[in-house]
Amino acid sequence: MNCPNCGTQLPEGAPFCQTCGAQLAAPGYAPVDAGGVQPAPKKKNLPLIIGIAAAAIAVIVLLVVLLGGGNSPEGVVEDFYDALLSGDLDEALEYVHPDMVGEIDGEADEIIAALAMFEDSIEIDVLGSELIDDDYEIEDVQDLLDEYDIDEDLGDVYEVEVEIAINFMGMNQTQTSDVIVAEIGGTYYIVDAG
Repeated sequence: MNCPNCGTQLPEGAPFCQTCGAQLAAPGYAPVDAGGVQPAPKKKNLPLIIGIAAAAIAVIVLLVVLLGGGNSPEGVVEDFYDALLSGDLDEALEYVHPDMVGEIDGEADEIIAALAMFEDSIEIDVLGSELIDDDYEIEDVQDLLDEYDIDEDLGDVYEVEVEIAINFMGMNQTQTSDVIVAEIGGTYYIVDAG
């Protein structure tokens, strides 16, 4: 016996089609009129619908990352410290405004030597961030930009709290530090590493 609606092979005397849900005539009975009600939709398109939905979600996530989620104050601090701890000072300096790099770049050998002493003994966690809305603190950041002759627009300024844990030769020490991150010309940069 085949379903008259979708053609699926069915066991003899089945009251409903297992594929499309169409009601079938039982032996000795006339077919039931569904009163214009359409049978349930076929489930053959379900994988296609799921695939399209997954692709749409992936595109949305990619757009969020490209249009700002990947350039967050917390993300900049995490990437800065990850680069430092891996010994890649050049990458770390990408998170400092180019006009401010000269001062840090001159101390590169000392920074790398200090980090090499501790190698895998340092763990850094970003605990959170807070938008700075105090006019005096924002003015301090603007003064710092002026000192470096940075004339790009100053946007939001954040205080990012970082926990630094050092486990060296059996001694454990943990401290928190505040890193100031400012949006300069549309990009977040570290302006004070605490």
